[in-house]
Amino acid sequence: MGLTNSIKWRSTLIYNLILLMFATLTGGLLWSIMAPSHQKPSQLTDNYDAFATEIVSTKFSDLGVKKYELSSPRLNHYKTNNQTYVETPALYIYNSQNESWLITAQYATATQGKSVIEFVQHVDVSGAGTVNHKNTQLLTEKISYYPDKNMANTRLPVTIVQPGSIIHATGMEVAFNAGTIALLGKINGSYDPNVN
Repeated sequence: MGLTNSIKWRSTLIYNLILLMFATLTGGLLWSIMAPSHQKPSQLTDNYDAFATEIVSTKFSDLGVKKYELSSPRLNHYKTNNQTYVETPALYIYNSQNESWLITAQYATATQGKSVIEFVQHVDVSGAGTVNHKNTQLLTEKISYYPDKNMANTRLPVTIVQPGSIIHATGMEVAFNAGTIALLGKINGSYDPNVN
């Protein structure tokens, strides 16, 4: 009877170890598939092929009108994935009325050349330089900006802070030329006279 219990105990132990290994491998595989595609510059190896410090880059239209201005203390270009990582970027976006919006974040990545700039972590979109959205602040964790279209969007939760109100939504599109903000879903808001 002792030998039978010992064999059952070992079989159960081996079975549990196999299940644990399978669960660990499956979890690792799922994490690698679902992990964010963007890494902070500090998480990457130092295999960049170019860098710049204290940058200010200004883009003008064909008519000489300022479209946007990007500033950052540092950017690194990585040849292996052809992406540029920008530390603590500040992007001023100008519309046809010479009004400006400001996007700031912990970092940004420029992919597909410069056709998409993704701002990541503690993203703040402010309409301080505009007439209609002077005191509007849009907060999210990631937003994609399309310079050629002068628009931005996110599918993540967004908080909009305006004098007297706070609005929460999931997903947003901002058309900077038109000065419009479209919330995409799960919208709810509250009035708070103490919000500036």
